[in-house]
Amino acid sequence: MGYASVRGQHKFPFLDLGDAPANPVNERPFTTTHSINDRSHETKHLSKAEIAIVKARILRGDRYVDIASDYRLNQGRLADLKFGRIHADVEPANLDDRRS
Repeated sequence: MGYASVRGQHKFPFLDLGDAPANPVNERPFTTTHSINDRSHETKHLSKAEIAIVKARILRGDRYVDIASDYRLNQGRLADLKFGRIHADVEPANLDDRRS
């Protein structure tokens, strides 16, 4: 039997699904490919140097919307960077040496 619910018999017997129909679009609604608390995968397209620049721009006071659009991040990931929930090991870059 697959993951679909069959009146009273389903893959997750500890859940009371009642007479809920099977979900034909997503037959595996309770699985995930990563830990919910591990968000570092969401910034994998950035190098450590780019993350350092993003952190420096946050500290400098740049608007989240500007940084997010420049680096294809959502503002939630910027908050995660700011508060050290992800990439806490990366120090902010020194933007004084960079040409604007």
